This record gives sequence, structure tokens and C-alpha cells, in this order.
Amino acid sequence: MAAQRDINGRMQKICVVWLMEVHRKYRLRRRTYFLAISNFDRYLCRRQVSRRELQLVGCCAMLIASKTEEITPPGVADFFHICDNAYTTEDFQRMECTMLAALDFAAEGPTVVEFLPHLIFAFNALGNLGPDPVRPGPAGLIAFAKQFGSWYGRFDDSRNKLAWYFAELASLEDQTAVNSPCHCAASALLLSNRIHGHREPWPQMLSDLTGETESSMADCVEGLQKLHARVQQGALCAPGRSHRQGLEAQRALSNYEQFYGLTKGAATYGQVTSSSAGLNGWARAQLATDNQARLIN
Repeated sequence: MAAQRDINGRMQKICVVWLMEVHRKYRLRRRTYFLAISNFDRYLCRRQVSRRELQLVGCCAMLIASKTEEITPPGVADFFHICDNAYTTEDFQRMECTMLAALDFAAEGPTVVEFLPHLIFAFNALGNLGPDPVRPGPAGLIAFAKQFGSWYGRFDDSRNKLAWYFAELASLEDQTAVNSPCHCAASALLLSNRIHGHREPWPQMLSDLTGETESSMADCVEGLQKLHARVQQGALCAPGRSHRQGLEAQRALSNYEQFYGLTKGAATYGQVTSSSAGLNGWARAQLATDNQARLIN
């Protein structure tokens, strides 16, 4: 954004938040959003954009991403309507051709969506197996509880939602333009694991899988923490869906810790401590839930 003369970072953030609302309105795929942000950021790095055409650039970035990803993408008429007739059909066609030429027709590429689900799956697999795959110990109990939709399953779900929240929050800054998608996805998962109190938020297996270490992701994680703090203080408007997911994830984590009496970091890699605040607390809460269910029925 430093190379732009007529627009600044604040205008870029407002446009990205608006693109998130457009993405939610038309119920597009998650990858469509990240691909649109990639096209949008790359175009801003290569061409000068005026204030009047900033919204047009965002619409065309979303339009190109939709044509790449969606089965029934929204057409020019839909974007023409959502822009309140601020641009003509010729403007959309001209900007679409200009953007494709500026990007060398490289409208497809890797995004966070290609990396974050695999990292989450790898982390969950390590948690279910534990340090000893032959004798998993308490991991079997946790796997059984997760199978029947216990609060621990919701705990994992809140961790995943929080990771996606940070990944989408990174699109508000130049994190997605400066760092690779794998780096952004790994940083989002690392920060989510830290907030959830994992004793080893970035195990060696994930380092070997991605080539990223906690020290190499320190700058990106710090940037995400600052963004999250600004959102909490109201100084930055986060995308609506991402903000709701982040609040739901934090609320689910709080409910989980209160319901089971677990302290921060008590549940790590599918294992629960055998103290009264851990496994015994889990058993007492489970019995209380069963008794309450019998009374209701």
C-alpha cells in the first residue's frame, strides 16, 4: 500500500470488510474469498488505483475468483446492483480485462484454504494418538467422548473456528500479500493453540510438515495479536462472520473450562490430567449431565 498515491491502508481495510459482506451475502465458498483477496492485493501491488475505482477493483477481484471457484457465480448484473449503480457494465468489463492482464492471467493459486484444514487435521491426529500410538492411554477416552459430541469435541471445534478467524483477520492487513498462504495458516493455528492453552502449541511434527518454526512465525503471530486487540478495542472493524466466529470460539472455550473445571492447558493432545480438576472433574460433570438428562426425560 505504500506505493499507492491516492488510497491508504484504511481504505483498503474498509474495502476488504465490504468484500467479506458481499461474500457472505451471496454465500460463496471460503476459498473464493481468499482467492479474491489474493487477486485484490496483488493488483494493488502492481497498478495505481484511484479512490473512485477501489470498490470496482474489489468487485472485479471477487468476480474473477467466483468464476474460478463457483458453479453458479454471481454475474456482472449482481455486482452492478450491489454497487448501487456506481459503475457501468463497460467499467466492469474494462477493469476485469485490466486486472487479468496485470496478474498475467494467474487468477488461480494456493490460498490458506489449501493449508489450514490439513494442519488442523494433522494436529488432531497427533492429539488422538498421543506420544505413544501403541498405548494412547487417556486419548482413547477423549476419542470416545468426541465421538458422542461431548464438550471436548466442541472445545476442538472452538479451536478450529478461532484459527479460521485469525486466518480471515489476516486479510485485513498486508499479511496475505507479504507472507505465503502456508505461513499465514500456520501462524493462525499457532496463535489459536496458544490461546487455548496447549502445552506444546507447535509440535515438531508440524514443524517438519511445514518447515515453519515458532521463531519464524513470530512476526506474523504478533501482527495477528495486534489486529485482534484492535478489534476487541473497537479500533478496527472486523468482517462480520469472522468476528462472530471468534466470539463464539472464545465463548465455547470459556464454557468448556467452566463446565469441566479444567484449568488453562489441562487438555493437551487428547490427554486429560488425572487430577481432581481434570479426569475426575470430567467424570463428575458427565454424571451431572446424565442425571439432568434423566430428569428432563
